[in-house]
Amino acid sequence: MLVGVAVYVVFLSNQSYHKLNDYSVESSTLIFQSVFQSEHNKLGKLAIDYSVWNEAVAALTDEKIDYDFLEENFLGSYMKDAFNVERIVVFDSGNTAQLSIVKGEVETSPPDIFSTPPSKLLIERALATNLKAPDFVTGVMVIGGELHLIAVSVIAPNVDNDEFKFGHAYGVLMLTEIIDQKLLANWSKQFRLHDLQIQDHTQKIESGYVFEPMLSPTGKHEKNIVWRPDRPGEVFIGEMLPTVTVIILFLTVASVMFSTYVNRYIALTINESKLLQQNRDKLNQLAHFDSVTNLPNRVLGMDRLGQALKSSQRMQTMTAVLFIDLDGFKQVNDTFGHGIGDDLLHKVGKRLEDCVRIGLDTVSRLGGDEFIIILTNLNDREGAVLVAEKITDLVSQEFIIKDNRISVSASTGIAITSSSTMAPEFLVKRADEAMYVAKSAGKNQYRFSDEYGGELTKKA
Repeated sequence: MLVGVAVYVVFLSNQSYHKLNDYSVESSTLIFQSVFQSEHNKLGKLAIDYSVWNEAVAALTDEKIDYDFLEENFLGSYMKDAFNVERIVVFDSGNTAQLSIVKGEVETSPPDIFSTPPSKLLIERALATNLKAPDFVTGVMVIGGELHLIAVSVIAPNVDNDEFKFGHAYGVLMLTEIIDQKLLANWSKQFRLHDLQIQDHTQKIESGYVFEPMLSPTGKHEKNIVWRPDRPGEVFIGEMLPTVTVIILFLTVASVMFSTYVNRYIALTINESKLLQQNRDKLNQLAHFDSVTNLPNRVLGMDRLGQALKSSQRMQTMTAVLFIDLDGFKQVNDTFGHGIGDDLLHKVGKRLEDCVRIGLDTVSRLGGDEFIIILTNLNDREGAVLVAEKITDLVSQEFIIKDNRISVSASTGIAITSSSTMAPEFLVKRADEAMYVAKSAGKNQYRFSDEYGGELTKKA
């Protein structure tokens, strides 16, 4: 059972390990997506700030590009240092790139990338926004082999003036931010996205890493950003495994010890139960059986007589008590000793049992050389006569005890009743009186006592 508990603990640990790791992967993915979107939003809001600024609109539209304005706001390291903007591209109303600023320097001719389908698609999406409520669109593109965040906003004034009309598009402003290892290292440190890096989409993702695909506006799979999320399950198992191992070893040893203890306890309990039962049997034997003859003693004999009287009442039959006293027993004790006397009593008890019905009648030793026999469910006195004659015959036969030839006889008194109201002690007393009559008449014979105290007779 204890080993089963240990196995269950390991099972739960394993389940917890996987659940914790799955949760960590999901949460780290959500964190990355949130951080990435936040970077998009920052760049997009910056694009809106410049594209709706009237001075910027005037300085950036068509052929009216104001280089003094550019020098003050876009050129130099300001945009790069303050906002990490890598490139600023201005498109005219015909969506043609007419100005490109890279790291604060005007580029003589914008690269072809800004005339490709991904770039055009972003511009179309920006132009499709509500020009009276300026918005931006974002995406990712590979420029010069490096991954860039792109934010595009329509150049449109936020108020009417003499030169420009509110809600009208005068061009498009595009800002790009390079996603380099420095930026990723910063995210990795802040948001526990370990080993955050850019990989080519064809490169195999290592075990234990997760990735976010970088798709161009047209849906082309450009790059993957991969990272290794926290593995709390591994930490959990790493910390728990030694403890669980100790627990399993402890429980295994405890289980063996417990099993041994239980087996010993069961064995001891069984032995104690046997001893207890043996003691109970001995006490019962001592309380209800005679130690010399192993016959029921006076207590048990009187109890069985009471039961016999009740049974006779139910069956409408008679109960007889035969009171037996040995003739010549005192002389045997005086001549051969009490040991031989006890052996003689034992053998007499056996012969008396041979005179009765097994399971129906009872032979009991009252004490000394006195016995009673209880005969149940008799229809007449003849049944008692037959038993009395057998007693007289068997007891008078010679006994051989330890090479000693011993002879005794039995004087028997018989009392019979069909009444359940007669006290057992009274019936025994009447049989005892009849026995003394038999002994006075010459011994080795039996006499009856009438049920209601009439004269004693020899036969029924």
